[in-house]
Amino acid sequence: MRRLVRYGIRILREEGLTPFLSKFLKFLKSYLYAPVALISLFATGRSFSEAMLVLPLGKPLDRVDALLDPPFNPTPPMVKDTVKANHISRYLFAIDLFDKYDVGPEHLDVACGVGYANKIFRTLRPGTNYLGVEIDSAAINYANAHYGNEANYVRGNAAHLPLKENSRDSVSCFETLEHVNDDKKLLNELRRVVSDDGCIIVSVPNNQDLSRMDTKEQLKDYPHVNSYDARSFERLLNDVFEDSAIDTYIQQKVVQNPQRIEDSRAQTPYGFYRKDSGDCSEETGVLIGVVRGL
Repeated sequence: MRRLVRYGIRILREEGLTPFLSKFLKFLKSYLYAPVALISLFATGRSFSEAMLVLPLGKPLDRVDALLDPPFNPTPPMVKDTVKANHISRYLFAIDLFDKYDVGPEHLDVACGVGYANKIFRTLRPGTNYLGVEIDSAAINYANAHYGNEANYVRGNAAHLPLKENSRDSVSCFETLEHVNDDKKLLNELRRVVSDDGCIIVSVPNNQDLSRMDTKEQLKDYPHVNSYDARSFERLLNDVFEDSAIDTYIQQKVVQNPQRIEDSRAQTPYGFYRKDSGDCSEETGVLIGVVRGL
């Protein structure tokens, strides 16, 4: 709280009243709904310390397993169902592809957060040996506390994975490349740990214009350091995986509520399309690369 107050005072002094009020209103919505989030988390048996881990200004609520267990609890108002659906649907899409290509059971989820994807794999792809790697020690502790008897979680850097070469059949790495300084190094590390007949699936936000940040200070504090459009993303994949089969997909911004996990086998997750050529429309929320033949 003290840190937040100091930040507010600094904005008021350096940028003036209007920028201060703009930022204050953004924070206010989260604080007004925080009790709703706490109740939702407590209802799933989470402790106060665990709930604090996943509140706004902590971990993104749309990525937290407490909101998936049992299958889908109502999402607190500060997180739209469609936002949560975007994250969940990417894993459903990945599982469809792994089944299509008859990929083996050894799966690695890079930057797994609190590890909720294990539940999705366990439900839709029984027999998967799920391993999650995450650099945030608090998130790994959370994952081990709630999923440690079902999956393996390791604290590690995505660019220096604590794994042997060719040790995994598949890798998912969602919404991570935009956070790292050396995206090619990360992709080469994914390539190192995947078997020759394995599959890698990665995703990035589409055409996120970092120049639209309100202030230089806001840009400095923003966690994304890279921005990709369709052409630059495909060029990156081709540079790293030049001898592999590469397919590019687009995920449109989801406009429907999340599917229940147990019902998702009825159809391919909504909003995923094969990208043929050219740039993508503004409705494309995420770019997805699928690499095989490593």
